[in-house]
Amino acid sequence: MTKRKAKSLTLQVWRYLRDHPELDAKSKIPEKLYKQIEDCISRCPLCDLFIRPAEHCKECPLSVAGQNCNTCGSAYNEWTNSKPSTYGVRAKAAGMIVDIVKRWDVK
Repeated sequence: MTKRKAKSLTLQVWRYLRDHPELDAKSKIPEKLYKQIEDCISRCPLCDLFIRPAEHCKECPLSVAGQNCNTCGSAYNEWTNSKPSTYGVRAKAAGMIVDIVKRWDVK
């Protein structure tokens, strides 16, 4: 997968999750979209590109201070750890992921 394709697909997934904060798992997005990510590492196109044990996700736009995207305080960590009733928190975290990925220069 190219960086451009990974960015596009990541944005599609996270925009959907931002707009549907009642969903608490990527597996709950529409089947057509899910089918595009189901074979990716962690169901994430960015993980498919950047997970390498030696680099520990450092090049991924969602990494935080050289750590992986699930580091405490990261937008992804906020989304995954939000309680089912905290739709606002989940929408905000997904929106932060969208904003970060939108700023990522794939060139």
